[in-house]
Amino acid sequence: FSQEARKIEHISHVFSVVDLIQKVDTSLNETKENEDGIPSTSEAVSQYLFLLSTSSNTSLSSLVTADNQKLKMRLTVNVSDTRVTEDLYYELKDLAGKHFGSEIKADFGGGLVAMVGVIRYIVWGKIQNIFSSVLTLLIIFALAYRSLARSMIAVITLPVGVFSTFGLMAVLGIRLDIITAIITSFAMGIGVDFSIHWLAAVKDEYNRHRNINVAIEKASMGPGRVILYDAMATILGFSALFFSRFSSIHTFATLLCFNMFLLA
Repeated sequence: FSQEARKIEHISHVFSVVDLIQKVDTSLNETKENEDGIPSTSEAVSQYLFLLSTSSNTSLSSLVTADNQKLKMRLTVNVSDTRVTEDLYYELKDLAGKHFGSEIKADFGGGLVAMVGVIRYIVWGKIQNIFSSVLTLLIIFALAYRSLARSMIAVITLPVGVFSTFGLMAVLGIRLDIITAIITSFAMGIGVDFSIHWLAAVKDEYNRHRNINVAIEKASMGPGRVILYDAMATILGFSALFFSRFSSIHTFATLLCFNMFLLA
């Protein structure tokens, strides 16, 4: 398993108890018993393990349990891209199944595996969040306005804003992570706020003039102008974050300002 794992791209180093045994064998024997440096008998391996356990300079305790029933193998990966590490994870699982079969259970852990799990959770959680939020707001607006058509008009800006943001992220090469995932919540909150104000103004002006064109014009020139000023002020305020040296803060400001401009 170690030999084939070392051949996989982006894996720069593999270290296990086997490497320690090989090192001891090389140190004690000028002529190796086997080409791979591993003794042919379990008794010899036990003696090597005993020698290693008595030395305080080895990392044996972090590679094998006291009863010698569980082993740990360290694989160093020279890439941080979660898409690559996820492919590596599945490739290593297949390799473990090939060599160990069903009799030996091989589990994978570490920071990169945890990161893959977190990103996968963020992606699916964000998809569920978008659909559940739109559905909830659609029901609330339908009950408030007593009209499904008005409710759909109120929430139509939400998926448009969210998917436009994801489109911009794809164009700019911005990855979906914990920071950028927050943007969709901001976008949906801003879109709902603007929609409520504008639709309420349209309804009031229509009740006053009984003309939908006049109502839309009045609402756009009154509350609509206030919404525009609100968006401009927010964009100017968050534009100060463009000068941040932290890329995550810079990305957050870029996406938020884009959302404000789009929804306004």
